[in-house]
Parts: sequence; C-alpha cells; structure tokens
Amino acid sequence: KSSRNCNQKSQLIWKGCGALMVTQAALNLTVLELDTIKQLCLPTKVACQNLGISQGALHMRTKRLLEKLGVENQRALVVGVIQFGLLPADAFAFRRF
Repeated sequence: KSSRNCNQKSQLIWKGCGALMVTQAALNLTVLELDTIKQLCLPTKVACQNLGISQGALHMRTKRLLEKLGVENQRALVVGVIQFGLLPADAFAFRRF
C-alpha cells in the first residue's frame, strides 16, 4: 500500500528526515489539522490537554496527517510543513526547559 498516487502531480521536498508530498491535499489543510500539527512538538499528554482530546484521538489525527502528506514520521511532517511555508516555525508550541 503506497500513500503516493502516481497520477497526482506532486513535488517532493527531500530533507534528512523524510519527504513531504506536496499535493492539493497538503495545500488544503483544515484549521483542525493545522492546530494538531502545531502541537506535535510537545509531549503527547500536553498536546492532548491543549487540544482537548484523548491520546488515541491525537494518534489517529497524526496518522491521518502522515498519510495525507505522504511522510513517514512526525519530524518529517513538521519540517516539511515549515519548509513548504504552510506554517511559520514560530507557530509551533514547544516546551522550554
């Protein structure tokens, strides 16, 4: 099962952690999807509290985003979203230590 459709025109942005498949779907991310992506730099429990959802719901949203954008992991998702300009780097929530 491949998440890459050969019939779609797509552009791959390759970086060390994976490739973001830039398709029309990637350009049409919903507000809910963008809010979820912004929380991915936080620990799971904190992200769930911020979004008001369960850990299972966060994992399902993340899995669907990975499939939608054709990336293998969360790091590739975050890097690709920033590099393609879908979200600025300062839009992400993160923990200060």
